[in-house]
Amino acid sequence: MTSYETVSVKKEGMTAVVTLDRPERLNAYNRQMMDELTTVWADLAKDGDVRSIVITGNGRAFCAGNDLRDPNPTRAEHWKVIGPEYQDPGTVLSPKGHRLFKPVITAINGVCAGGGFYFVNDADIVICSDRASFVEPHTSHGLTAGVEMQGLRWRIPVGWVMRMALMGKHERVQPATALQIGLVTEVVAHDDLLTRALEIADAVNKNSPMANLATVEAMWRGMDMTRSASLDFAYTMATYHNDMSPDLEEGNASFVEGREPNWERLGR
Repeated sequence: MTSYETVSVKKEGMTAVVTLDRPERLNAYNRQMMDELTTVWADLAKDGDVRSIVITGNGRAFCAGNDLRDPNPTRAEHWKVIGPEYQDPGTVLSPKGHRLFKPVITAINGVCAGGGFYFVNDADIVICSDRASFVEPHTSHGLTAGVEMQGLRWRIPVGWVMRMALMGKHERVQPATALQIGLVTEVVAHDDLLTRALEIADAVNKNSPMANLATVEAMWRGMDMTRSASLDFAYTMATYHNDMSPDLEEGNASFVEGREPNWERLGR
């Protein structure tokens, strides 16, 4: 696969493992990482052999957010990476920002701070190691705790969002609390984190990849709609998938015949 400087990408069967790889900077993102991830998500969208994605970090941190010590780009350039209509870097960093709806498992291996929440907010499944922690330091640096916390309020109670946003660097959410409030779905021993993430991905991969894709897109697009509109959209997606995909017939046949299904390969 393509070689990058700030991330690494490795295939494990039908799963692509994307590792944030600036350990000396606690995997904080800079413009180069944003550019490289843009290419990564485009490549994975086209790769019909990849059914799911695991995102994790190299070293003792998962992602410390924006690299404030990186001299390039300037702050003005940083906020213009995707045009004036929507200037949030999370849209570049996240697979969902690129309309990539393959299932994403985010495995938090260490500290997740600030912009690191972009990878949490847009994940489909989040797990963490027993060495992980979560902190929102924006207000402690004189910055508004805005976009990342707006995304986070879809995942956890707003009271916890506000607590993290307003306490800043003085509040670190530990794994047990993260599990309790729904920030993660599972806490595992640090050395077993990637193995467990791949186990989850393997379970996901056993299901229809086209059905998974439609399910993820229906759920995420539905979050922006009213309840009735989201139900209508989900029904439309389900109907379209059932009409267009051979996987429904294959799923029924494999169940009746007592065998593993032979799903249609993803294509684009």
